This record gives sequence, C-alpha cells and structure tokens, in this order.
Amino acid sequence: MAEPILNVKKDTKGYTAAVPSIEILSYVYEKNLPGSSQTFNDIILNLQDVTKKIFAKHKPKPKEPKSGAFNNCNGRWGEYVFGAYAWNYLVDVNLNNQNNDRYVYVKLPTNNSTTKKSISNIWTSLLIESQRIILSGFEKDSNDLQVKEFGHKAFKLCSSNPDAVILKFENEECKELGIDPLKKLDSLEEGNIELIDSIFEKVRGAVSIEKNIQCFLSIKTSTRSDRRYQFIHEGDDIKAMIMLLCTKLPLGVGSIPKFCQKRFYAFSLDRVSEADMDTMETAMTACISSPLIDPIWCVDKLFECLKPDDVVKALESILQS
Repeated sequence: MAEPILNVKKDTKGYTAAVPSIEILSYVYEKNLPGSSQTFNDIILNLQDVTKKIFAKHKPKPKEPKSGAFNNCNGRWGEYVFGAYAWNYLVDVNLNNQNNDRYVYVKLPTNNSTTKKSISNIWTSLLIESQRIILSGFEKDSNDLQVKEFGHKAFKLCSSNPDAVILKFENEECKELGIDPLKKLDSLEEGNIELIDSIFEKVRGAVSIEKNIQCFLSIKTSTRSDRRYQFIHEGDDIKAMIMLLCTKLPLGVGSIPKFCQKRFYAFSLDRVSEADMDTMETAMTACISSPLIDPIWCVDKLFECLKPDDVVKALESILQS
C-alpha cells in the first residue's frame, strides 16, 4: 500500500492537515495484525509515530499533529484492533461449535448527533420491524399535546451507540445475510477494515432481541475525565429499551430482569482504577423508579484489556458465563 496522502490546507498560520487515521492503520498493518502481546498503548503510540513521520516528510510540510489531534484517532485505532481480535476469537468459537450457532461481531457506527444519517445509525435500526415499531411508538413529536404543554419539541429515545454488539445467528442465516463467520482476519488492510464496517448494514433489520443479541460492548482507550460514566449511560439506555420490548411484546424470555443481565460489558484499553470499578456497581434507573424490580446493573462487568490477548480472555469469560 502506498504511503497515505495528506489533505494539506493553507490558512493564515501556515499549512495544516487532518490525520487520515484509517489509511494510516491500513498502511502500518497491511500485512499483519498487531502482536497479541503488544499493549494497546504501544500500538497506538507506534501509529502516532508513523503519522508524525508522514507529516514531517510531506511537501509542503503541515504542522505536526499534537496530542489533541490524536484523541479521536486513538479511540478509532483501538476499536479496530479490538474488533479484529474479537472477530477472530468468535471465528474460533464458530469453528469449534458442534451446533449450528454462529457468533458475529458487529462494529456499530458512531451516533453523536440527530442528523438523518445518524438516526439511521442508531443500533436499534438493526432490529426487525415489529420491534422497531414498538420503540418508535414510544416517541412523540411536536404535535403531541404533552410535548407542547411542557415546552419541548419532541419526546424521543436518543443515545450514543456502544462500540459493538455480538450477535448469534444460525449458519444458514449468515449465508442469507452474506456473512462468512468462519473467515479470519489476517491484517488490517483496507479490505478487512471494510469487512468489519460492512456487517452493520448486512444485519440491519434482521435482529431479534430475544433470538440474536448476545451482548453489547463499549470500548474506551481511557476512563479518565469521568468517561466511565458513558459506560453507565449506554448500558442503562440499552437495557431500558430491552425491557420496554420485553414488556410490550410476547417474546417468551421469562424473567425480564434476568433477561437484562449479562447484556452490556465495558472495556478499558488502559489501567482501570478502584473508582472505575466502583462506578460499575450503579443500578439501572428502572430499579430506582420501580424498586420492586430485581437488581439490574447498568454495566455487567468492566474488563481491563491492556493487550489484544486480554480481549480474547474477556470474551471467553463472557460467552462461558
């Protein structure tokens, strides 16, 4: 692969360029995955060093990216490396399965605004139509009398997506969806990154809460600056929607609180603190408003994954629990 091309622009202070994070990831790991015993921190620092060298060689030379410019890149790099190892672990599980079940890792797109495109990227767009209808029926628009009365424009379900979800399909369903759950990734070249990104669209509209969802995953390169509370928000939001669907539809899940357990896991690619772990004991808000409900935690467990090997161990413990 050729060295990534920078989109250099000139302003009043000189030349600048955004970091082409995906191109750099593919450039560095075109022929292999990062080592499983390398730390995520070292992997990310290596990608930063390569980026700085590309910037330094470019003519005209743009300003070297500082730490702030790498913030989004670091998370994106960590998520793709995590995703590649998670994908390959699930392939191993599928190859060893004696039954027809196939686990699929689905990287979820970013949902950080209310634009039309972002609305279509909400994880609930994965659900079958009958379940999406229940969720959309919960919402109210500006024509609703209560919305008008209290001075709002809408009443809706809106949240940031977690980073991924593990789904379970039968082998024939995977074939129909155009997914090969037995094919490993040997690198992070562009085609493999496109494969990881493509699964969301392939399973859109094909997922049933009660049949296909194994668990959601939220991944952060750091839990500093109270980022740990995004884990809580995402887990609480997802479990509330699961609870709503189980309440409104005859899904045959048995105990709804029990069904909501083991559905949301958090991952830190850096050291976690005692405060991080304590925060994971937070109750789902439904348990506060309805204290007779059995305890449900927003986050079922926080894993400290310092290297890709730790990702495999964490997922192994999740699938075996």
